[in-house]
Parts: sequence; C-alpha cells; structure tokens
Amino acid sequence: MSELQLHHVSILVDDYDWYVSFFRDVFGMEVEKTKGEAPKRNIWFKEGIQLRECVQLPPASGVYDHFAFGSDDIPGTVAKALAAGCRPLSPEKPHWFVLPNGAGVEMKPKK
Repeated sequence: MSELQLHHVSILVDDYDWYVSFFRDVFGMEVEKTKGEAPKRNIWFKEGIQLRECVQLPPASGVYDHFAFGSDDIPGTVAKALAAGCRPLSPEKPHWFVLPNGAGVEMKPKK
C-alpha cells in the first residue's frame, strides 16, 4: 500500500487580501507561489493551503465540514484569529472558530 499525504486544500475567498493576511499573521504561513491578477488571484502557502479569489462565492453547500490546524499555542492562535475578525464557534468549543466565509476551523495540538 502506498503512503499518501495531503498535498493542499484550496479555499475560495471573496476578500483575498484579508485571507492572505489572516493565514500569514495568525498561522505564520509562508508563501510558496502566487499566480494571476485580480479578480482571479491564487496563492499557495508552503503549509498546504491555496486561496483562490472568487468575487462571487457560491452559496455554502456543506461540501466540507471544517479545517483543522496543529499549533503549539492553541489559545494564542485562537485569540489572534478572533482579533483578526473571526468569530468563536461556541463557548463549549474554545479551540474552534469560524472564518468570515463560514468555514469552521479546529485547533489541535501540533504533532
């Protein structure tokens, strides 16, 4: 059996600059490459996230449930996300938050 690994996750975003800043500032992600010009820009982060600019997002369809990221400082990362404009998911799940496009993010201990 071959060993598989997740290559990247592509996320449609309507506020491209906000999302680029968010993934850089909150998660400390590094840009691998960029392509295109507004309104069809793409950026790939070395950590496996691709952002695709989409001026008119399709309605949320439940195609995915959430994204999970590992961190050595979960409370600090969540605090940065909330300060950047994300909202908490619920008081019962302090390690979760929601991006402006409605995508849920779960923070897990880094492996």
